[in-house]
Amino acid sequence: MSDLITIGGLQPFTMIDYPRKISAVVFLQGCNLRCRYCYNRSLLCSKADKGTEISFENLVSFLEKRRGFLESVVFSGGEPCLQRGLKEAMSLVADMGYKVGLHTNGFYTDVLTEIIEKKLADFIAIDFKAPFSRYEEITGAAINKEEYSRLADLLVSSNIEYEYRTTLHNGLLSEKDLFEMADWLIAHRIDNYALQEYKHGNSFDQKLAYSLGVSLSNLLYDKFKNGIKNFIIRSDSDANSKKLAA
Repeated sequence: MSDLITIGGLQPFTMIDYPRKISAVVFLQGCNLRCRYCYNRSLLCSKADKGTEISFENLVSFLEKRRGFLESVVFSGGEPCLQRGLKEAMSLVADMGYKVGLHTNGFYTDVLTEIIEKKLADFIAIDFKAPFSRYEEITGAAINKEEYSRLADLLVSSNIEYEYRTTLHNGLLSEKDLFEMADWLIAHRIDNYALQEYKHGNSFDQKLAYSLGVSLSNLLYDKFKNGIKNFIIRSDSDANSKKLAA
C-alpha cells in the first residue's frame, strides 16, 4: 500500500483547487510534459526529492485527522494519470468520505475516460495549454486533438463538475492563439473556463521573462464572456505556493 502512488508533496489546506470546498492537494510525481512556465519542477521526474516523498499510509493518516474539517482531496502533479495506482487511491479517499478532485493535462484519455465513466472523481480540471498546432512548442509534446476533443465531449455530457484552464504568458500565447482556443471551447460547449495568470518564479524555463499579466482586447474578452457560461480570469492562485509535507 505504501507504494500505491508516489507522492512528492502535500498542500494541507486550500480553498481554490476545488470549487467551494476546503481541500488538501496531493502532488503526484512524474509528468510527460515540459511546459516552459511549469512552476513544479521538482515533480517532473518520477521519483521525489530525497526527504520529500510522502507514503500513502501517511496521507491516509493525515486525512483521518482532518475529518470534519477538510471536504475534498485533489490529486494534482506532475501528471496524476501517469501513476497506475491513481484510480485505486481515488477510490480509497472517496471511501473515507471525501470528495475527490483531479487536475490533469488531458493527455491520458483512456485513464480519464475510465475515471469519468466510473465516476471516480467529483471534480476534474483539465489544462488547455495552447492551440493544438502549438502544443509541442509550448509543452514539449504533441497532443491528439481528436482524442482530447472526444474526452471533452464525454466530460461535458457527464454530471461531473469540471473546469478547463489555460496558463497565460504573453510571450508564449498571442491573442490570435486565444481566439483559436476560444473557438474550440465554444464548439465543444465548455461552460467552465479559467485564464490563469502566469506566476514568475521557479519555472522550468528559467529564461522565461515576467509576463504582463492577463490583458485581453475587448473583442476577445467579449468572445470568452459571451460564448462561455462561466468564464473567469484567475490572477491570484497557488501557482507560486510551495508544496508542504504532511
